[in-house]
Amino acid sequence: CTGYECRLDFLSEDIKEEIAYDPSDLLQPVLLDICTLLPERSTLRHKLAFVGMYRGPYFGVMELQARLVSAVFCHGLSCTMANLQAIETMRQNAQSLRQQCRDSDGRHRPQFAQDYITLADTLAQVLGVHPLHTAIGSQEGHGNGVAAGPVLPAHYRLVGPGAKPSIAGPEVARVQEVLSTAGL
Repeated sequence: CTGYECRLDFLSEDIKEEIAYDPSDLLQPVLLDICTLLPERSTLRHKLAFVGMYRGPYFGVMELQARLVSAVFCHGLSCTMANLQAIETMRQNAQSLRQQCRDSDGRHRPQFAQDYITLADTLAQVLGVHPLHTAIGSQEGHGNGVAAGPVLPAHYRLVGPGAKPSIAGPEVARVQEVLSTAGL
């Protein structure tokens, strides 16, 4: 019951077709790679991207999306085969979800098109900033704090490009301390 509708009237019909734009689909109006990039085959992949086209106020995902767009557009990020497989799996899941929703006349829809943790972790892995999936994160011992608590945007600033461990580390520790004090 958000009341929000996705309107992309400013895009050409060709682009809307490439992203499978469906303005009547309030859950997933566009099909994008990791909810951010145009499909690999698109001629506009390195010219157009979306940030915030994810249902919910999840600023960690939006920050990771912005970092991904910057890495692709400005730094020529190329994905590893493992990352491409993760992206392809998410694309197939998105297409499958949309088809299931159409087949059930919209009655059986999940709350979110992608779950927050999977999306954030996939974006982080593609960017090389996931503390559990990078050699640097494992060597520096960041994995223990990440695995022991809730997912925080600060986790994705511990290692890799754009890392700010002097800021992110204390934030992660503070949350762990609060949870420990509460007996959680």
